[in-house]
Amino acid sequence: MTRLRPAFVLIALAPVGGAPLSAQVPWSGLSAETQIRLAVQAAPQEMRDGATVQGYAADGAFITLREGTNDLVCMAPNPASQQLEVSCHHAGLEPFFARGRELSAQGVTGQDRVMA
Repeated sequence: MTRLRPAFVLIALAPVGGAPLSAQVPWSGLSAETQIRLAVQAAPQEMRDGATVQGYAADGAFITLREGTNDLVCMAPNPASQQLEVSCHHAGLEPFFARGRELSAQGVTGQDRVMA
């Protein structure tokens, strides 16, 4: 029997209940190791060790923290966000995500982003 592998995985984690977001500790300043550990939590257990992980340098630049050996790309929490959000996607979707980051850097949002 052939075991199907997920082609796309996207899981987001956000604080539920508890202290208001303004009281939450920001995700800035996390070490690469901590960012990697958080990011891969969105991946299936058997794919975590081989996932590429993208995250943030000390200056806030978006970088690849770890090159992977499988087709999964996981993203660490954004230090500019008050919410803890991590996600993973198939490597084939990377051009889509890269374009989204490019548009965000240009300040393109909302309906303009959809039409860009």
